Amino acid sequence: MSDLYVPSDGLRREGSGGNSSNRLREVVWLALRPFVWLLKGARFIAFAAFAVMEPFVSLVLWALSALVIVSALILKAVGPPDFPFWGMLGFGLGCATLLALYYVLIRWLTPR
Repeated sequence: MSDLYVPSDGLRREGSGGNSSNRLREVVWLALRPFVWLLKGARFIAFAAFAVMEPFVSLVLWALSALVIVSALILKAVGPPDFPFWGMLGFGLGCATLLALYYVLIRWLTPR
């Protein structure tokens, strides 16, 4: 006779000879569930903070990037010969890249 029986609702229930890996998996999930909820809470708080700061950060990084790139091009055309053109251009493109990474971070932290 088998320890496994099928009740009238069609669900399978294990008897005393159940699979120990399923039980271990359930115990591990029960032990890790509070940590998962804490991480979800921290993720939501981080998302909220980044979402609130987004208009300011976006304005500052976009404006800084545009102004630095335009001024680098103008100063390259009419400025002194020892002007650090590539450094300023790199800084302006770095600000634009940082803004793109900021949006990626917000997208990654978005609650699901």
